Amino acid sequence: MAVSGYTRKRDDLYDNSNSSVAGFENLDRSGHRFSLRYTPSDSLVIDYSFSHDELDEHSQMMDVVGFNPRADVINAEGYPSAVAVNSASRAETVAATVGGINQYRGFGMLGAPEVDTYLGWANDFIAWTNDELASADSKPGMGSSDMSSRATNDVDAHSLTVSYKFDDMGAFGDVEFKSITATREVKSLNSADLDGINSANIITDLPLLTIGGLFFNSVVPDDIPAGPNLNYGIDAAGEYGLALSLIAAIEERGSAPVFNNYSFTEHEQFSQELQMVGSTDTLDYAVGLYYYDDDSSFRNHRIASFPLATSDTSSHDVAAEATSVYGQFTYRASEESKVAITAGLRYTEETKDVTYLWRGYNSNFINMFYPVFLNPTVDNSTYNPNNNYVTNEEAESLPERAGIYGREFSEDFDNLSGRLTVQYDLSDDANVYATYSTGYRSGGFNGDYFDQTNDTADAFNEEKIESMELGYKSLFWDGRAQLNTALYSYDYEDLQVSTVLTEGSKVTSAIANAGSASRDGIEMSLRLAPTDNLLVSLAWSHINGDFDEYPAVYGSPTDGAAVLDMNNVAQRAMVPDDSFNLGLDWNIMDTGSSQLALTLTAAYQDETVSIPVSTAVYNTNAANPAPDTPVAYAQTPNNERTIVNARLSWTKALKDSNVVVALWGKNLLDEDYRSFGFNYGDALGLNLHQYGEPATFGLDISWEM
Repeated sequence: MAVSGYTRKRDDLYDNSNSSVAGFENLDRSGHRFSLRYTPSDSLVIDYSFSHDELDEHSQMMDVVGFNPRADVINAEGYPSAVAVNSASRAETVAATVGGINQYRGFGMLGAPEVDTYLGWANDFIAWTNDELASADSKPGMGSSDMSSRATNDVDAHSLTVSYKFDDMGAFGDVEFKSITATREVKSLNSADLDGINSANIITDLPLLTIGGLFFNSVVPDDIPAGPNLNYGIDAAGEYGLALSLIAAIEERGSAPVFNNYSFTEHEQFSQELQMVGSTDTLDYAVGLYYYDDDSSFRNHRIASFPLATSDTSSHDVAAEATSVYGQFTYRASEESKVAITAGLRYTEETKDVTYLWRGYNSNFINMFYPVFLNPTVDNSTYNPNNNYVTNEEAESLPERAGIYGREFSEDFDNLSGRLTVQYDLSDDANVYATYSTGYRSGGFNGDYFDQTNDTADAFNEEKIESMELGYKSLFWDGRAQLNTALYSYDYEDLQVSTVLTEGSKVTSAIANAGSASRDGIEMSLRLAPTDNLLVSLAWSHINGDFDEYPAVYGSPTDGAAVLDMNNVAQRAMVPDDSFNLGLDWNIMDTGSSQLALTLTAAYQDETVSIPVSTAVYNTNAANPAPDTPVAYAQTPNNERTIVNARLSWTKALKDSNVVVALWGKNLLDEDYRSFGFNYGDALGLNLHQYGEPATFGLDISWEM
């Protein structure tokens, strides 16, 4: 029997400019594990384990590192395939609106006190944007948010393994039968402000320009026919009243969130595996059956572009069921044979299901306000956009989204994958090998997105891969050194990639298929033990290849249907061209009763991009409101970095005990580096990045009973 437990705590790494909510990136996690082994006979072994883990932490800090052009994208730097994200056009457009308002006020117009409030917001945005552009390459000292960005997890896992050995089963040789049963239950909550802005201080350009446009009677046409003797037009007085209502709504709320999300997920899974593992004089083999089943519910509440939209959810349920059968065999003609041949096959059948449970309003900005302006008894200036938003607790009481709520979709997938390896022993301490294999990753659904154009679920296809590898493995220097190297190539079909989907002011992360891609590379590792107390490890990895085919981006078919080819634009994401790793394990002292050991690691990697592409489609034709011009944005890269970590541990620090005391430090060089970023497209215009942890130090104390 074994029992273990742990707890880890750390204060926030970064403060929040919003003093009313928590900071960012603390640690607060704990857990325990219980395991039991029962051996009623030499042949039968029963292992059971249970683990429980909890986490309640503040999320990573996000920083605004750039702005997309707002207009005139055709003349933007890098157009069309690498549009620069350092545009000042958003601040310039707001400044032009401020100038127009000041001119009107010179004629005695727009004199309401709300206009003064608006001008203060606009000037704050202009100053903030200029500061952000000037410091885009600098890591901020603190973060900003409207709400506490928090993540909690509660995980229970059970595992039962039963194995029975037969020393001799005739032609099958020595055999072990094994049953592995596992369950896992997860409850997680994520509360996130995903824009890196404290909107109590900064109101962004989308609401500012909308309100400014309402001041000038330029947002809603005066006459929008909606049928005989009826129109949805709003005159100048109506737009002015709506502008004042929006300002009042922001003041009442105290902020204008760009994108806040609150979600709760429950996940249950069950797996059962049956194995038969055996060996004879010439054959080692494993065959098995595997079954997997899971069910997950996702409930969320989004507030985007306040006060121009509404509360909504993209809640959904998903389920998966998979069954597979597999076998792998390694054959040697005799114990003295220098050649070993390994072959394996796996056949899988899977079913994926999604049920859309979206709630909210089937409306855009103009439609939301039609009831107000169509009712002559309603005073437009008293309309309160806050009424379009609910609390997180009330999100599931929002009206069901017509045409989406309750829609169910299912997809079946099957695949036969295999592996063939031929190994040749050059000596007792060295061999070369060649491997060809195929692989598969099932498709599924993006429950956060619905393909309204085709009135169907947003689905992605299965991913397939063919890989080849040539390798060399060796021991030398009387076993004190090990050298391994491998050349490899991957060919992907329908490669699954993470992407960000934008639709107006709504932003959703999703998985998409990227066509085809090829990768090739080399890996080398060297381990040296010059003394019994010292081990040095070196590793290098290099990879080439981006995308052979990537889906193009299209403009509206009603306005020319321009096409932007992505094949030479999309990039391999999150995998550096080159990475190097150095490790040192030094047993400084070993008295027999206690040990003092030092572990030192250094890891370097080239810069990367976070996602393959970031795209948008702009409207550049004033005569046609349809978006006509597709572009790709240049991505702010994740920095190259060298991360050095160290750990000094003292085992059996107390006499006759199993106490281990360890002093450690991470990122000892205090590298400042961007680690992941994303782009909010043309409407919201923000580019954000997360950062790696700065230098941190800690003390671990563990005790084994």
